[in-house]
Amino acid sequence: ALKVALAQWVKNVTGESPVLLLDDALSELDATRRQRLLQHAAQFEQSVLTATDTKLLEGATPTEFRVEAGRIAGS
Repeated sequence: ALKVALAQWVKNVTGESPVLLLDDALSELDATRRQRLLQHAAQFEQSVLTATDTKLLEGATPTEFRVEAGRIAGS
């Protein structure tokens, strides 16, 4: 919540949307809070969220990149 609030503050002060970076933030949240976080993340032009389980991204329309054997593959 603090990172989203800080990103919103930066957007309000500068007029530019920052890149929101959240590393595995969804795995620690219950379903309701995950949905809220995804809704807030969608308000930014660029949001990068990492997850170890794609089920945590239900309800979102992400561009997915997989890291396999040290290589990044888009899907």
